[in-house]
Amino acid sequence: MEFNLPGRAIFGFIACIFLVLCPVNAYFGQPLLHGADNRFDRMGEARIDTFEIQNGSVVLDIILENAEYEEELWLLDFQPYDFDLANPPIVTADGGKLVAANTGSCSNVFSDKVFDENTGFYVDGYLPSAPGDKDLFTSYQHGALGFETDDKGVSIREDRVQFTGGLDTFLNCTDTSGNNVWERNVYSESIQFNTTLYVTNVRPKNTADGESGISYIQSHIILYWRLIRTAIARFIITSTERLRPIFEYAIVRPIYVDGDVSKGPEREKTEVELSFKTISGSDTVMAVYDDGSLAYTPERIGNSLWYVKEDPKEVTVYFNPTTSVADIYINGESVPICPSASSGASQIGTMMCGLFGKTADDVSPTTASPSSTYAITNLDCGGAGSFADCTYDIGTSADCSAGSIAVTCEPLEPADLPKSCHDYLQQAKRVGITLTDGLYDIDLGDTRFQVYCDMTRNGGGWTLILTTEGQDGFDATTLTSLNRLSPSLVSDYSILGVADLIKDTSDGDNFRYRIESGQRGQDGGIWEAPIAHDLFSSTPQATTNIDIFGDFEVDLTDNGGPQNIVPYVGTGDSLLTTGRTEFADNFGTVVCTCSGTSYDPAPWLDEDVQPGILWYWFKEDRSEPTSGTLHQVSYEEPMLAPTCDFTEYPDKCTQTWTYTVILNVDDTNIDSQMPVDANGEFEVSYQTFQCPDLRNSVTIDCEYVNVPLAVIGAQVTLQTVVQIVDETKDKPIVKLKSMYGTDPAVDLRDGARGVQHLEVITLETHFFPEFLRENLEMELTLFMVCVGDGYRDHPDGCFNATVDERYVAYLHPEFFYESATLVDPNDVSQGYIKYDADSVETPKQALDSHEYVHDPDIHRSVFTNRALSAVAQLYTITNVFKLVPRNEPETTQATVITATTLAPNDTNNGTGGGRRRRDVALTKRDLKEEAKAAQTTNHVFQFAGCPDGSEFDLENKDCLCVEKNEVYSTETFKCEAIGSRIIPDDDISAGRVAVAENIAILEIGRASCRERV
Repeated sequence: MEFNLPGRAIFGFIACIFLVLCPVNAYFGQPLLHGADNRFDRMGEARIDTFEIQNGSVVLDIILENAEYEEELWLLDFQPYDFDLANPPIVTADGGKLVAANTGSCSNVFSDKVFDENTGFYVDGYLPSAPGDKDLFTSYQHGALGFETDDKGVSIREDRVQFTGGLDTFLNCTDTSGNNVWERNVYSESIQFNTTLYVTNVRPKNTADGESGISYIQSHIILYWRLIRTAIARFIITSTERLRPIFEYAIVRPIYVDGDVSKGPEREKTEVELSFKTISGSDTVMAVYDDGSLAYTPERIGNSLWYVKEDPKEVTVYFNPTTSVADIYINGESVPICPSASSGASQIGTMMCGLFGKTADDVSPTTASPSSTYAITNLDCGGAGSFADCTYDIGTSADCSAGSIAVTCEPLEPADLPKSCHDYLQQAKRVGITLTDGLYDIDLGDTRFQVYCDMTRNGGGWTLILTTEGQDGFDATTLTSLNRLSPSLVSDYSILGVADLIKDTSDGDNFRYRIESGQRGQDGGIWEAPIAHDLFSSTPQATTNIDIFGDFEVDLTDNGGPQNIVPYVGTGDSLLTTGRTEFADNFGTVVCTCSGTSYDPAPWLDEDVQPGILWYWFKEDRSEPTSGTLHQVSYEEPMLAPTCDFTEYPDKCTQTWTYTVILNVDDTNIDSQMPVDANGEFEVSYQTFQCPDLRNSVTIDCEYVNVPLAVIGAQVTLQTVVQIVDETKDKPIVKLKSMYGTDPAVDLRDGARGVQHLEVITLETHFFPEFLRENLEMELTLFMVCVGDGYRDHPDGCFNATVDERYVAYLHPEFFYESATLVDPNDVSQGYIKYDADSVETPKQALDSHEYVHDPDIHRSVFTNRALSAVAQLYTITNVFKLVPRNEPETTQATVITATTLAPNDTNNGTGGGRRRRDVALTKRDLKEEAKAAQTTNHVFQFAGCPDGSEFDLENKDCLCVEKNEVYSTETFKCEAIGSRIIPDDDISAGRVAVAENIAILEIGRASCRERV
C-alpha cells in the first residue's frame, strides 16, 4: 500500500519540492492489522551538506538526522530500494538481515548485519565501519553534539556520511547488476555526468522481530559533474618579417576513450583545432609546413601534446606490415605510383623499401585507380641517394602515361609487427590512414600470426577470437584452438588459447569484449573488464555491460541467460558460457555440444529463430602504438600546401592553415566553479618556396629557398571549469567565451594587452548547462564598465563602484537585479539591495550593438571603449543577463553529441524476481525558477590610458588632444593632425567638424572628441 506523508516526513531535498518528479511513498511487506501507520511521524531529515571539488578531490558530505528512540536505518544507494525485488537490502528470512551485496558498490551498507533488537542496524547506537566492502564513502560518524531537540520537538542527532577522494572512484559506482550508475551527455562545449542518489528511511514493522517485514520512505537527489572547456587565443608572433600571421580561431572538442563513443569522453584529454593565416612578402613566395615541426610547450606540468591528429596535406610512404607492400598516401588516401618511365621502376622500389631498412622483393606493373583524387606522377629516382631525393609531380591517374607500379618489400621481422588489431588502429590514426576489415599479421611471441580484424565498428580495433557455426564443431579439446591459422567469419574458428597473450600486450587498465549472433551487430552486447581478467577462464569473472543491441536480454526471469560475466568453461553441454549453469536451458552459452537439440549453434538467447552463428571479439586498451612498430615516412610538399588567396592582399600570398592536435590536460588540484587556465604555446615552422605563377595556383615549378625556417608561435589558453553540484544548488551560469578588439586574434580578458580609448570591443558570452539552450536564450539587461579589477570577484561587480568610477552603456527598461549585499549588514531581515531601471544611472553612451546569435549560440555585445582615467588601468565589465524563451522557430540547439545512459538494466514492471531499470526520468529536472534569476558576469580588461599629447576629460570620459589642429584618431588611437590621411574624409565631408570661437569639435566614429586650441 502507499500513502501520503505527513509534513515531517518530507526530506530536505529540492527533489521533493518538484513533486511531479519525486512522489514520496511508503511500501509495506505485508498488510498491517491496524488501520493507520504512524511510525514515520517522528523522523528527521537527510540532506547534502557539501558536494564540491577541493584541491582536485571530490568531497561529498551527507547529514542524516537520526531520531532518538526510533528504530530506523538511513540507507544511501545509487539504485532504488526495490531495484531487485528478489534481493532487497534487508531480507526477512532467517531472523532478518542487512545484506551489503544487495546494494550498489557505493552504498553506505558497508557489511552484512544480522537483525538484533538491542544491537542491530535499527538502534541508535549502530555505527557501521566505512568503507567495508564498498567503494565510495570513507567515513560514517555519529553527531558530536549528541541528541538535541529540533524546532518540531523531535530529539535529533546529526550523523555524517562522507566521501573524500578521486573523481574516478565516484564515476565508477555501479549497481548490483554491475552497470555504471551515471548517465552521460556530451555537448559541443561541455561534458555532463549525472546520477540519482536514493535516500531511504527504513523501519521495522515489529521492533522485536526481524522477520515481520519493513516499511520505508524513499526520496532522491540528482548529482551532476560538468566539465566546460574553452580555448582562448592570447597572441601570435613570428620569427621573421617574411611571414606575417593572423590568428583565425581555436576550437576545443571532447574526445572519446580509444575513439569509441560508447566508452565515453576522456576527461584528461581534449582536441584543439587551430586555424590561422600567413601572409608572405610577395605574390611569388609561399610557405610550406615543415613536416613534424608542430610543437606544444605547456606552462603547467602535466599538460602535454599527445599527438597531431591533422596537419596540412602531406605525402606519406606507408609500409603495410601484413602485405609488406609500400604504398604512398596523400592526406590519408592511397594513391597510384606512376614512374616517369617503366625502366625506372626497379630503382623506385629500392628507394621506397630502403626507407624501412628493407630490400625490394617485387616491383610489378598495376592499373592506376581512376577514382583517386591524386597520383604520384613522373616519379624518377635515377641517381637519387634516397627516396627524399627522387623527383615527382602530383597529378591524377590520367597523368600516368607510363602506367603505375606496386612495390613489395622484404617482410618485417615478427618483433617489428603490431601486437594486435587495436595496435594497428592506433598507428594508423596518427598518420591519417583508414584501415578496412580483414586479415592482419601480428607479433605473437616473436612469431608472425594472422588474425581477423574489425576496423570499422564500435571504434574499430577488434580481434576475432572465436566463431562458432553449427552444433558440433567444438569439443573440450578443440575449444581453445581450432583452425587457428585460418581466421573465418563463416566457419568454426578459435584462438582462445592465445587470446590472453594478445590482450596482455596492452599498456591500459581494461579490455572490452563483444559477442554477437546471427549477423554482425545483432543480438549481443559489449562488456568491459579489468585487464587482469582472462578472456577464457575456468571460473566466472564479473564484468560491466557497456552496450546491448538487437533482442539481447540482460536477465531472463529465471536468471538464466547472458550475465555480466566474462565467458568461462561451463558444465555439461555448455563448453563456453556467460550464463549461470545452475539454471535450466543454460541460456547465455556461446559454445556447446548441442546435437539433437533445437539450439543453433548454442542456447545464447531464448528466441524462436536461432541465429546459426556466434562471434566473440575483444580489444584491449592501448594509449600509444607499440614502440618501434610504426612504419611510415612523411614529406611536406609545396604542391600540397594551401593555395594562395589574393583577395584581401592583392600583392601577397595569403594561406590558411588548420591543425588539429590532441592534448593531455591535467585537471587535478582544481576547485568547483573555479576556472583553471592551462596556458601553452604552439610553435609551427615553415619552409619558403619561390613560385613564379602562384596567381594561377601553379606549384609544379616551385623551388625551395634556402633561408632560415619561419617559426610562428601562438599562445592558447585552455580554460577548464569543473562544476560538481547537487540539484538543490544547480543553476544556470554565464561564461565569457571571448573578448577582442581591432585584432580578433587577441583575447583581451585579464589585460592581455591594453585597450585604447574609442577602440571597438566585442564580447561573446554563452551559458550552461547546454541543454537549456534548447528552449532558452540570453537577453542583456545591463552593461556597465568601471575602473579597477577589485570588482571582478565580487558577485555585484561594478555596482560596488562609485558613479564617478563607472558608466552604463546599456540599460534594459525591465532591468532588475537583487544584489549579494545586505541593505543593512546588522539587520538581515531587511534583505538585500535591489536595483531596477530607475535606480541605475542613465547610460552615458549606447552599445554599438547587442544580440543573441543562435548559431553558434552566443550573445554578442559590441561597444566603443571610453576612458575612465588618464593613465593605464584595469577595468571591469559587469553584464547582467536574463534567460528568455528561445526566439528561433523550429530549431533545437545545444546538440547532444552523445547521450548515453551508463546503467542499462531490464525493466520487469516490478514483477517476478527481475531488476528494475533505473528511472532515467529522474535525471531531468526543471530549472525554470533558477533561469528567471538575473545572471551576472564580471570581466577584466586593461585600459591603455590616454595617448601622449592628450588630457583626460572626466565629465565626458574623453581624451582631449592638447596641440592645436590635432584630434584623437580612431585608426591610430593617437593625436593626429586634422589634415592627415589618418582622419577619414567622410567624417569631414559629412559635416562632423564644427568650429565655434576657439574650440573645434570633430566626431570620429561614434564618440565625440575635442581639440583644445
